[in-house]
Parts: sequence; structure tokens; C-alpha cells
Amino acid sequence: MTHFVLQTPVRAEEIRKLRINDIVALQNTLFGIRDATQIHMFDHGRQTRFDLNGHAVIHTAPNVRKVPVSEQFICIGTTTSDRMERF
Repeated sequence: MTHFVLQTPVRAEEIRKLRINDIVALQNTLFGIRDATQIHMFDHGRQTRFDLNGHAVIHTAPNVRKVPVSEQFICIGTTTSDRMERF
């Protein structure tokens, strides 16, 4: 078991070095995207405004409330992985 500290965006050659049971710490930006958005990206070719290549993405379930100017994030956590198994 090897410990890796990777900076995002991660290069393909860094990923190829990883083996089962390795410990990986990610530094830099981790993107949280709604699971429905990820499904649209894969099934319908939807693009983001920024390049996700080499970045880490988790599917999230944000809890927000409306405030006079916009929305306020109350909490953001991961959501079930079951819907994402086919990817």
C-alpha cells in the first residue's frame, strides 16, 4: 500500500501508477456536481463552463434556501452512489 498526494488536475500517468489499496490525498479543487447533472453530462453530452479533465468530481446534494439576493448554502454533502453505478 502506497500513499500518494496528488494535485488536481491530475495527469493520466499519475493515475496509472495507482493500485488497489493505495491511499490517495487530493489537493486543490474538488468539484461537487448534482447527480442529475452528471447523468445529463454522460447521457446527453452536456458540457460545463470549465474543463473537468483531470479534476476530481463527487456527486452532491446541496441544501439551499432562498434569500433576497440569491441562494444561501446551508450544507453540501454527498448523495447516494446507487444511481451512478452504471458510469
